[in-house]
Amino acid sequence: MKTGLIAMGGKIEDLDTVEQRLRHFVPDLAFDWVIAADSGAKWLEMLDIIPDELIGDFDSISDLNHYLTRWQGVHSETFPAEKDVTDSEIAVDAALRKNPDLVVIIGGFGGRADHMLSTLFLTGRSPSLVMIDSYNVARVIEGPYEMQLTRESAPGKYISIVPLSDVVEGVTIQGVKYPLDRATILFGQTIGVSNELISENGTLAVEKGRAVLFFTQDASKRS
Repeated sequence: MKTGLIAMGGKIEDLDTVEQRLRHFVPDLAFDWVIAADSGAKWLEMLDIIPDELIGDFDSISDLNHYLTRWQGVHSETFPAEKDVTDSEIAVDAALRKNPDLVVIIGGFGGRADHMLSTLFLTGRSPSLVMIDSYNVARVIEGPYEMQLTRESAPGKYISIVPLSDVVEGVTIQGVKYPLDRATILFGQTIGVSNELISENGTLAVEKGRAVLFFTQDASKRS
């Protein structure tokens, strides 16, 4: 399986927890390639992960030479500050050109809400993309979609399905506190929010439509 990591520059409150969540997906942190988008380089430095690429306009990095010296041989590509895409989109496009099976994004949640939402919607470009932070794991899913839920595999206490399309049809969640059986959820409805796995195993399925699938923890109760 080809795995990648993108580090973006958004705020991360608890890097140790983010590292734990990274290990949930890639236990040894041996990604096939790593991209730092602008100031996401600082998170990689703190995690002691060497990137393969540094990309962006670098308007958030005070000393780019520091990283180029620390990671000699890393490929660096600078883009103009005034452009029609964000550094995050450039990084996601670069990742998808590698035909990955899994790309984990860190540093995409914290900070500005517009940046967070735009980055979250970027994950809709491929089922390989997943965003994580200290409290959340999120990916865009599209029906037909099905996954098995277990206490070991679910990277968070709460399970939420938030519609992106006007209608999400055939939503089935079994083995949870609030089961659904081929339910229809309209855009803006919250019936799919804050479910919990109560059995050792469960099932989640969507027949039609696009939604964000969240696995989350309360800030005061993260694992």
